Amino acid sequence: MKKKGISSQIQTRIGKSVGIIFVIVAIVVVILTYITITDANDTELTLESEAASYQLSDFFDQYSSLVKAMATNVQIQEWMNTTKHYTEVAGSEYFADVTKSLKGIQAIQPDTIQTAWVADADSNGLIMSEGYIAEEGFEVASRPWFECTKVGYPVMTEPYQDVATGKMVLTVAAPVYNAAGKAIGVSGMDISLDDVFEIVGQYKIGESGYVMLLSAEGMFIYHPNQELINTYITDMDISQKVVDAVLNKQELFTGYKAMGESKFGYVEGVGDTGYVVISSISSSEYYQSIFLIGAILLAVFGVGIVIIFVSMRKAAARITKPLEELNDTAQQLAEGNLHVEINV
Repeated sequence: MKKKGISSQIQTRIGKSVGIIFVIVAIVVVILTYITITDANDTELTLESEAASYQLSDFFDQYSSLVKAMATNVQIQEWMNTTKHYTEVAGSEYFADVTKSLKGIQAIQPDTIQTAWVADADSNGLIMSEGYIAEEGFEVASRPWFECTKVGYPVMTEPYQDVATGKMVLTVAAPVYNAAGKAIGVSGMDISLDDVFEIVGQYKIGESGYVMLLSAEGMFIYHPNQELINTYITDMDISQKVVDAVLNKQELFTGYKAMGESKFGYVEGVGDTGYVVISSISSSEYYQSIFLIGAILLAVFGVGIVIIFVSMRKAAARITKPLEELNDTAQQLAEGNLHVEINV
């Protein structure tokens, strides 16, 4: 068996070293690329959730501030202090002033504030900005917004459809206290969610990513899939860790499955409202840039290796050609196949 030529030996030895170095460099570059892109994706999902959370928090805070301001209105407090029976609601000397104040509050943002109202605890009386007075039998303490008198700060109810307008609304309510610090009623307003839909809907992540908004009890207030609005996350085919994060108001970045599709997202609470936003993007799009850049890098490395090996082969051939010719001559001399004439 013939031994490999000098050129082949050089190519083999150098080629192995170059190949190993290229493979190591390729692996390192791919790993660094993976880390860089996933960090960028994670950061984008986190920032989108945080941005939506801050914007929604500012939106809701303005209405919480308004109902708290209503709760300190002297006429409203006196109306509640002096109204002890349902029949006294409209006959109170403060009724006209209270109604005027409510109309003024509602007029601040008439498209968003559907109505401003006050409710007296002991008389079960309720007055709305449009002049409506609750009928006999209305029970203030049985309403979900009455919870604010127990917790001592403004609360937001679960969204619901307004009977008069057909719009999705929620109620923001704050407790009203007397001079002794006792809760004597509630000031509140019903606000349209049209602006909320617009705020959340503007957040786009990549080509198909989006942001969702859920209520304190896990009801979808906004989702690009209209069929999911007003449904609860507990009834959805979704990873339990996301459900737990939503219900427990925990910040969480995670990969998860929803309705059979793999996704990545970040769960973030909306201020003190109890509401939660979730940014979401499909796993395929999450990894899309990684696959693309990885394929490009591998192609570049592959072409580079080919070019280097071709160049190395040609260089080795040029370098070793005289040596191989000399080796062939020596071999022929040794075998007696070559006669050298020496002239003296």
